Amino acid sequence: MMHDFARRAVKNKFPTVDGWQYKYVEDISGREMFAVSRRILGRSEGAYVMVSFDKRIPASDAGLMESVGTTHPIPGVARPEKVLIVAGGSDTSGLPGEIRILHLQGFHFEGKDLIWKKRNAILHEAENS
Repeated sequence: MMHDFARRAVKNKFPTVDGWQYKYVEDISGREMFAVSRRILGRSEGAYVMVSFDKRIPASDAGLMESVGTTHPIPGVARPEKVLIVAGGSDTSGLPGEIRILHLQGFHFEGKDLIWKKRNAILHEAENS
């Protein structure tokens, strides 16, 4: 079930109506990863997007995102953005600043438990990640 939410979160952030194309890269230790790209106004844009429902996001996840760039390059994009989608209340303090953190508002940690708060889970940028 969490895989469906992961895919939906990526599609909300990178909508096909705006020209984004998706490629499912792999499932790494329960974290789904996608390569998204589009060509707009004569230039290519792309990002590696990882979705994790872990309470504490280890710094090694940054390395996973880096390594997928060597095995699944995005054509025409020299420096793809790195985006991590997590549940609210996740600890991302160990990650480097170049990774953009998005929170699924519909999911939040209360203590050790992951709680589904509402049906329409949407994304928002992390204020201080």
